[in-house]
Amino acid sequence: MEWKFLKYFSKNLKKLNKNQFFQNKEYKMTANNTTQTTYIPKFSYPFAQKNKTIYKDKLGSLSHGNYLFTKMGFWHGGIHFEGSMLRDLKAQEGIKCIADGEIVAYRINNEYLNDGRGLYSTGFFLIKHKIEYPTNNKQSFFSLYMHTAKKDDYLNKEDYLVKTKGENILLRSGYERRAYSPAIGDAIAANTKIIIDGKWIQNRARVLYVEGRDIDLSLNLTIHNSNVSDINKKDIPKLEEIFVNKDFNKVIVLSNPIKIKAGETIGLMGEYNIEGERNVNCLHLEVFASEQFKTFVQTTKRG
Repeated sequence: MEWKFLKYFSKNLKKLNKNQFFQNKEYKMTANNTTQTTYIPKFSYPFAQKNKTIYKDKLGSLSHGNYLFTKMGFWHGGIHFEGSMLRDLKAQEGIKCIADGEIVAYRINNEYLNDGRGLYSTGFFLIKHKIEYPTNNKQSFFSLYMHTAKKDDYLNKEDYLVKTKGENILLRSGYERRAYSPAIGDAIAANTKIIIDGKWIQNRARVLYVEGRDIDLSLNLTIHNSNVSDINKKDIPKLEEIFVNKDFNKVIVLSNPIKIKAGETIGLMGEYNIEGERNVNCLHLEVFASEQFKTFVQTTKRG
């Protein structure tokens, strides 16, 4: 089913609406005095690199982790991004969501696993997407991002981790000025590691993590930019979820899926070492749909 799905989208989706391939659109067409609605989500690349020729060249040189079958002849429903290609694909900027959708499940490893051959991640993000074309011909499909980073890899990534500076640093609830926003909890010492969401409102950013301290995220705690060193405004939009849920190593199925847009950062790449390798980052990316996809394709062609 994965093969049919990818083959269909690579050859036919542009034909559905060639000028809108990378635009999220809900189209309304009038025929016989009735309004017909179709929906094609916005699509994006899995990394910050936007040059399709670079992707083609890099994936064409894969020695293993190929789509459909591995070099050992085993079924492999996804493709691997790893090794020297990662720099050219700008993978250090995070894994990007390939289409508008919602995160329905994920797992974050507390520590990487070791099977005797090397360390590896079982972390993943699963995202559900929807498409409708023509009217009332609806189909859901999923994108799966495997071997994602362990917990401490997020805490140690300088793009998202900052340190406090100054004396008697206080967190406050909300973004109002000091007179209207009471301090919450004890003062924080200088050079304490914290994670902020990078979204500055009235010179304050939300705090998601404080080294050595449990914080209540429901209080919407913020810190002033004068108390933060090495400010970097980049952020992982869904990073907060990692710290809300303390059940690391477990599969988390979200009762309230998190909406995410194409091109938004999902998370970071983790390690996947085989046969004595060390520090090898890898992303396994897979796209799949249900058996109903065959009917969806047939109806689309008639439309």
